[in-house]
Order: sequence, then C-alpha cells, then structure tokens
Amino acid sequence: MAGFELENMPGTELCWEAQINPAGAIPVYVIVMSSSSETAKLVEALDSGADDFLRKPFGAEELKARLRAAARVRHSHLRLIEIATADPLNGISNRRSFFEQAGKCLEKAGTEKVVSALMLDIDLFKSVNDTHGHDIGDKVLCQVTEAVGDFAPIFARLGGEEFAALLPGAGCDEAIAIAEKMRTTIAGLSIKAEIGSFSVTCSIGVAERAQGDDIDKLLKKADIALYEAKQTGRNRTVRYEPFNSSGLAVLINS
Repeated sequence: MAGFELENMPGTELCWEAQINPAGAIPVYVIVMSSSSETAKLVEALDSGADDFLRKPFGAEELKARLRAAARVRHSHLRLIEIATADPLNGISNRRSFFEQAGKCLEKAGTEKVVSALMLDIDLFKSVNDTHGHDIGDKVLCQVTEAVGDFAPIFARLGGEEFAALLPGAGCDEAIAIAEKMRTTIAGLSIKAEIGSFSVTCSIGVAERAQGDDIDKLLKKADIALYEAKQTGRNRTVRYEPFNSSGLAVLINS
C-alpha cells in the first residue's frame, strides 16, 4: 500500500515503479490511499498502474476486505504464471519456459562462458503407450523427470517424450558425462504396470554452443545429434561434431 501524495516521489511514478518487476519476482498488488475525493485522482492512480484505490479515512473492515481481494488476485496471477510455464503432467518447465530461461542464460553467459545443450528422447515410447496404456506412459514421463531432472540447472519437457537441458559452464565433454549419467539412470528405472515391471531407454544428443549460436541454433545441433543416436541403435549418446566429415561423432554405449 502507498499514499498517493508523497514529498519525494509523485504517486504516479511510485505506482509505475512498483509494477516494474525483475524477471522471477513476486507480483506486486498496489493499493493507493489518498485523502482526495476527486475522481481525477482515482483515474490517475489506476491509469498509473495501481490495482485498487482507498479514500481516507477508511475503516479496518474495508481495508481487510480489499487485502483479501488482493490476495485472491495475486493467487490467480501466480497460478496463471504456473500454467503458462509449467508442464501440466510433471510440473517441470515447459517449452515456453525453457526457451525463456535459455535465452536469458545465453545472454548472461555472453561469449566468454561455455554452454552445452542436451536433447533427450525416450526410446520406443509409442510402444509403451500401445502396450501398457497412456496412464503408464505418463508414469514413465514422471519417473524419468524425477530421476534426472536435477542433473541440469535448466531442464524441461518440450513435448511428448522429448526433453531438453541446458548446461551453463559445461563444455561438451562434461555435458557428455552428464548425458551418460542421465542415460544409465533412466535405463535402471523399473516401471510397474499391470502385466509386470519393465524398463525404458533413452537417446541423447549433445552440442556445445559455438560463437554466434542462439538457443535455436544450439538446440538444432543437439537435435541433429539426437536423430543420429536414434538412427544408429538408440540407447546411446551422440555428440554433434562440426569438424567431423560426417558432422557427427558417435559414442556407442553398451
């Protein structure tokens, strides 16, 4: 809450400043208090970014009611943010959130720090759904997320059975080691179904950012490597290597 008539800062400026949130900050709900009865003041406050307006003097019950309303609005705002940025199945970042985080990460890294990306795809996932049903398929996606989601600071489900990870500060060799840890962890999962437990494998493409790469270019390289992993037997990690005559260096894992 803020008074609209201040000595050091005009109320309109205060309203605008309060609504300028850095990325990831908690949304602010601004209630302006003023002794003025002029309608123009109310209009000015709301046009300046205030969410509500209280004329002085006001009673305690009115203030409490407006604060309860503010809490409901804030809760709805946070819920909308969650819906827009989280995967509805497992709660991790979705495609939109991943690209927002990745863009900021690459900008922060600049040209000095290395960044690598992983593209991960669960092998033969359609057969899991066909054999066990979509409920079990969803269970697989959730178990995979729980098992390897903490291996990368930025990890998201892009859609279907495809995941992406961004590894700021990790060169290709370190990224491959992390990818292999993911791959073996997933292969070791036991998924329970009505007809018995089963396991799944995954294929992973790894790429290190080159100078001038934005997130789209970096993921495209990792996706090319992922495609090679799928085409050459699955359950393996492939590194994108632009200097190789074939464009790829394949790491075959038993």
